[in-house]
Amino acid sequence: MQSARIIYLLTAATIAGCGTRIKGEIDGEKLDIVSAFFVQGEEVYSESGDGVIRVLASSTEDFCDVLVEFFEDMEDVRQAEEMVSIWADAFPEDWWTMEVVIRVNDPTDAEDVEKGEYEGVDWDGYVEADEEAHAVFTHFTDHQDAQFFAEGAEPDLDNYYSDDGDLTISSFQPEESLKGTFTTTAVDDQGDDEGEIEIKLNAIWCEDYQDLAYDDGHDGNTGGGPGE
Repeated sequence: MQSARIIYLLTAATIAGCGTRIKGEIDGEKLDIVSAFFVQGEEVYSESGDGVIRVLASSTEDFCDVLVEFFEDMEDVRQAEEMVSIWADAFPEDWWTMEVVIRVNDPTDAEDVEKGEYEGVDWDGYVEADEEAHAVFTHFTDHQDAQFFAEGAEPDLDNYYSDDGDLTISSFQPEESLKGTFTTTAVDDQGDDEGEIEIKLNAIWCEDYQDLAYDDGHDGNTGGGPGE
C-alpha cells in the first residue's frame, strides 16, 4: 500500500527544544536534529512477546505534530497531484530524519529498560532479540513528485544505517521520557563507512503518533536494514 511505503520513508526517516544531538558527521554532513519523540509498543514481536521503543527525530521542528497532521491529511487522498501538494506543505526540500529501534522485554517496565545493555546489530541485520538496537538515517534531498506517489518511482533521498555499536538508556519513564546514548558507525546502502557518530537521545513520548502507529495499526516498524 502507498501509505505504508510513505510511512516507511518518513520513519525509517515533536516537541520543540529537544535535547537529542548527533556528534560526528554522516557522509560529510552534520545532522542538526531539532525535534525528537518516542513511542512504545507491547508484544510487537509475536514469536517472543518482546516490545519495542522507537525514537524518531528530525531536522524540522515539531516532528511529532507534523507527522500526525501529514498522515491525517493523506488519509483519504487518492490523487498523486494532491499528495505532492500535501508533502510539500508538510516538509522542506532538504532535511534529515533518524529512527532508533530498541527491542525490549517490556516497554512498561522502566527498571528493566534502564538495566539493559543494548547491542547494535549489523547495518543490514534485524533486531532479532531482546536488548538489540538499530538506527536508520534518511536525508531527503527534494520534495517527492507525482511519479513517486502514482507509479512508485524511486524517492529523492539517501539512507544510511547504524552498523554495530552500543546503546545505553540512562533514564526512562514509560509514556513520558527517555534519555540515552548510542555510539555506532554510519554506513551507506552498500555497507561503506560514512562516519563514526554518537547519538545523545533525549526524547519525550508522543501519544498521538503512538495511537497512529500501534493502536490504529498504521506503522509496525520493528527495526532492520535495507530489505528487512
